[in-house]
Amino acid sequence: MALRNIFLYGHLAEKYGKEHAFDVSSVSEILSAFECSYKGFTKEIKLDEYYSVYCGDDLNDDTVVNAEEYLMTSSGGDFHLVPIASGAKGQSDKGTGGILLGVAFIAASFAFGWNPYLLMTGVGFLATGASTLLTPVAEKTKSPEEVDNGASFLFSNAQNTERQGGVVPLVYGTHLVGCTIVSSYMEATIYVKE
Repeated sequence: MALRNIFLYGHLAEKYGKEHAFDVSSVSEILSAFECSYKGFTKEIKLDEYYSVYCGDDLNDDTVVNAEEYLMTSSGGDFHLVPIASGAKGQSDKGTGGILLGVAFIAASFAFGWNPYLLMTGVGFLATGASTLLTPVAEKTKSPEEVDNGASFLFSNAQNTERQGGVVPLVYGTHLVGCTIVSSYMEATIYVKE
């Protein structure tokens, strides 16, 4: 076999160098070769989540290597390990969008001859966007099946299945739904028989 060029992109290229040559014919052999050369390489790369592998001279959808093809051998061409472009996970996109929408409404209120309704709508979007950026995202609550409510409520209340910041459903009208215990109360009273 002949040596094949493997090109790294993104932070892997900065750390390990852009161009490498190994005697490999599949993606699994590439990962083994890099792990032998650079300890900890496979911990930094997550294929299909952070990086895509392309085989050939062009970086287009026709040359991308799918997860099912990682063990299959490839006859020729260079390999390219390219980071997948994606947005940040979390609330930043929602908060920034709210702020931009708020600024647009405020600007529109002045552009259309001092419209107080547009101004207040813009201030509302601006405040909502800022508060979204400042508040942490609440952890996902467990389903009622996963929560251990205990076997008996003789000396204690039912366990709270909702955490602070969790979603509490609000239902109007008559519905047949399960409940989420938000708060419970028990009072002990001693009755004396006379």
